[in-house]
Amino acid sequence: STGTYTITYTATDGSGNTTTKTRVVNVIASDNKAPEIELIGGDTITVEACGTFNDPGATAFDNVELDITDSIQVTGSVNMNQPGNYTLTYTATDSSGNTGTATRTVKVVDTTPPSIQIQGNNLIRVCLGSSFNDPGATASDCVDGNLDAQVNSNASSAVDVNSRGVY
Repeated sequence: STGTYTITYTATDGSGNTTTKTRVVNVIASDNKAPEIELIGGDTITVEACGTFNDPGATAFDNVELDITDSIQVTGSVNMNQPGNYTLTYTATDSSGNTGTATRTVKVVDTTPPSIQIQGNNLIRVCLGSSFNDPGATASDCVDGNLDAQVNSNASSAVDVNSRGVY
């Protein structure tokens, strides 16, 4: 049955000298229970695209070996440049071969608007009656990349070179 047992070894030589050593044996129930994995930070995490994903990790506890966090293996990956849902699987196996798993969903979202870079100076002076050539603007987004073709301008209707004013 389960419990702690002590075995005593004794040896005596021809002169009557005796030596004793003991061994402790712990008898435990067979281990057929999988380790439990607890995800730090929850089973769903939402992160902003183009940033850095730092996995908060997990802990693993076994009913016999206790803390086996160091045995956790993580599979799956997160593409921070592509919005979507990604799955990470955490697996821990105890020395009896029992395996526990947990999964985390990482939601990569893009809520950051594109950036616009105005070409040339922000303040342009044009002589009354002359022509105005808009130097334009460029745009980029960390997910969509170059958005120059999507830049819209109201320059042709907003600037009246025949009327004095600030446009």
